[in-house]
Amino acid sequence: MQKTPELSILTGAMATRTKSRSSRVVQLGFTQMRCVEDVATNRKHQAALIEQAAKQGAQILFYPTAIGWHPGEKAEYGKAQHESWELIQRSHAVANGCYVVAPNRIGHEHILGLDKKPVNADGIQFWGQSFMAEPNGQVLYRASIDKEEVIVRPADLDKVEFARTHWPFLRDRRIDAYGDLTRRYL
Repeated sequence: MQKTPELSILTGAMATRTKSRSSRVVQLGFTQMRCVEDVATNRKHQAALIEQAAKQGAQILFYPTAIGWHPGEKAEYGKAQHESWELIQRSHAVANGCYVVAPNRIGHEHILGLDKKPVNADGIQFWGQSFMAEPNGQVLYRASIDKEEVIVRPADLDKVEFARTHWPFLRDRRIDAYGDLTRRYL
């Protein structure tokens, strides 16, 4: 029986690392991409890069974010925005049959203009709540909203193997059939 590596994430600083107590190699995946102003294009590109990492054998995908809300919008949109962010991260775990670690910032930041003065009084409040999702999309652990934390949790790599053989979304994906679905119309 294989030993289970431990994962840890440091919230606030968005550092990620893995620590394995066995000689087994753990395949990690992460992406680096250019950000463009069109959100739909960004999301499609991110998903393609994540899929590529998974197809190359990544068992754990790290997806650091710095996302939150404008304090003035939190009451109206906050719950839906946070749930949407978490849902898309968890869906990466399911679609690619692997763990997803999503560290997110905490705290409050004022957005500065060219004159180095705050653009508005609100700024952005990062919502923290870094989390680890299993290959079935279930949240293994969720960090707090406002505290820096170091979280260490075991990751059972047999769950990755099970997800990829018994629930093979990644293997059976038919990108060749997408055709015009991948074209952008304005």
